[in-house]
Amino acid sequence: MAQTPDNLDTDPNLCDTRAQEIYQTHLDITSALVLSGDTHTFARDHIASVFIYRTGEGTTVVETVEDQNKDMQKVSQWLINRGATEYHRIARQARFLSPNMIEGFHTTYAMHGAVNLTKPYHSRQLLRLEDGQWRTQMAEHELAACLFINKTPTPMPGLFSGPWQLDRAAPTHSEADAIRIYADAIAQMDDDMNSDDFDSWTTRFALLAQMHHYDGDFNIQHPEDLRPFFTRIRNRMHELGATHIKRTATFAAFSEPGRILGYHDAVLLRDGAPCFTPVKSRQIYEHRDGQWLCVSITNSMKAAFPSDTVLQPTPALPTIRQIEERMTK
Repeated sequence: MAQTPDNLDTDPNLCDTRAQEIYQTHLDITSALVLSGDTHTFARDHIASVFIYRTGEGTTVVETVEDQNKDMQKVSQWLINRGATEYHRIARQARFLSPNMIEGFHTTYAMHGAVNLTKPYHSRQLLRLEDGQWRTQMAEHELAACLFINKTPTPMPGLFSGPWQLDRAAPTHSEADAIRIYADAIAQMDDDMNSDDFDSWTTRFALLAQMHHYDGDFNIQHPEDLRPFFTRIRNRMHELGATHIKRTATFAAFSEPGRILGYHDAVLLRDGAPCFTPVKSRQIYEHRDGQWLCVSITNSMKAAFPSDTVLQPTPALPTIRQIEERMTK
């Protein structure tokens, strides 16, 4: 039994009471923080380390507390500018997708007294249990734009709710699904790299794709555009006597139904032991023509080019926001 956002009232056959209690408590605490302007506590304690949100403007990924705080300040300012005295988000349904993941649906009311400042709108959120705290990992808001200053957050009923499934028997893209797909995809790349099969390795990428390093960005328009990076890794393996590269998925999530955002640590192995500092990396995959293809690869190495440069990892992985900002300069 699938339902629509306008018919989300609790159904004992669909809703998990404990999940809904956790979900509503999370909504109450975070709504109060936003209305009071305590956005730093919201960002620090109630948002997952990787946060994805979607509106009619598109998908945004937030990867630092600082960036999340900045975004929540815009929401708080929107409420202040419009004289909001009430900001309520009411859970309609919630369920456990796994012991550490809750999927919930709610309706938001931003009001001055009894007057709505915008029409109530529907949202879907995933809460992830991280460091003992339930935190928002993903949010889909049926709005034309975020509740940001200088934005027009017109409700757009039906924007995302087509694929929203409340039936327990209906498939739901979960974190477990995403990390399994992501781990399989990067393992295939590792097999190609370890066997020095450049041609097979390039088939794992979509064209056009992008490659990002700590200090540079490159467009991949042809398989040969990938050869310098492939060669750098193979050369470094040879220099260190490494026999394998192994990448371990640390996190993955669906940023959109056919798009996976994932993170991993990459190490070079010699006789089964690491012989190179782990490299933090992020890849984005899209499902195209029945297969998952990499459309973006980012790592914490600097100066990967020119060809005579030795790969050097750095502690920091550039965020998606940092990359977008430097590519638009």
